[in-house]
Amino acid sequence: MLRVMSRPLSLARLLAEPGLLALLGQLRQAATGPQPERALVRQLAELTGGGAEIRASWGEVVAAAGVQEGEGQPFPLAHGRRQVGRLTLWAPPEWTALGPLAAEYALLSRLQSAAAGAARRRVGERTLDALLSGQGDPAALGDEAYVVAVAALAQDFGSGASARAAQAHALDVLAGAGEGYLVGSGRRGLCTVQGDGTAGDRATGERALWLWPAADVQREAAELYAALTESTGQPVRLRVGRSTHRPEDAARALAEAPAYFATGPVHATPTKPGRVAAGLGYVRHIAALRPTLPWYAIGGIDLGNVQAVLDAGATRIAVVRAVLDADDCAAAAHALREALMVNG
Repeated sequence: MLRVMSRPLSLARLLAEPGLLALLGQLRQAATGPQPERALVRQLAELTGGGAEIRASWGEVVAAAGVQEGEGQPFPLAHGRRQVGRLTLWAPPEWTALGPLAAEYALLSRLQSAAAGAARRRVGERTLDALLSGQGDPAALGDEAYVVAVAALAQDFGSGASARAAQAHALDVLAGAGEGYLVGSGRRGLCTVQGDGTAGDRATGERALWLWPAADVQREAAELYAALTESTGQPVRLRVGRSTHRPEDAARALAEAPAYFATGPVHATPTKPGRVAAGLGYVRHIAALRPTLPWYAIGGIDLGNVQAVLDAGATRIAVVRAVLDADDCAAAAHALREALMVNG
């Protein structure tokens, strides 16, 4: 075990200490374990007799241990130009020189967690992509109302292979920052990336998407935005929408004021197996509220029943099977658009 004198050590003297290699091995083991941040702060607190804390880039405490008295010694954690968090140490003066080394292991622990998060995100991407394409099973999400957030980077990456590679990397960082926020704040959710900078993708734009159970949409959106901007160091455009299935869901949506909200499912639909249809009465209820927010009727809507949905007061619709299962997808989309246009 490393023995530290009662007077402060310089970094050079610390590096010359005979027990340093064993100490670094312990810190490395903690920073690369299954719960790296928690293990590392415990190790640092036990070693110094003080306290340690690691925060995410958006300010939330990821792990803390020991005694936090007085003003701690802060160490920003950055990977390239990306801020990934901050380590703060509360330790006796003789441990001051340990700070920079501890910060490197704290950075390693954050990157280790990010790598584990990336693996989880790949699974989540496949699940969310299937849901967005109408191939997944929404019943797996349960009966909760969900939030959908869509974000894009404001930066223009230009064209060419190197620009597309930079765009893809930036989107992955953006998705990872959002996924890190959801995991770090104890929320279960899914995320994916759409678009890789190719010419075809630019028609809809390159963006990251997240889906999680709704609790306090306004606060969660603000926290997500802070996580995205602070983690990437770039301007981010974020839009957050909410699903509603019952009048109480709609009341919450109107209070939280997301960018938009969905109303449904209006009719039973294979894309939401097991979900009881909200019915046209729910559409009429929403229309009677005269919401100033954009809202979309969704669920089981097709050319055969769209007019009844519009007559109930809807002015926007969202469909999946009505277009994707049609013999001529373009013609089906055009016919639905015409129905909306005729209705004004």
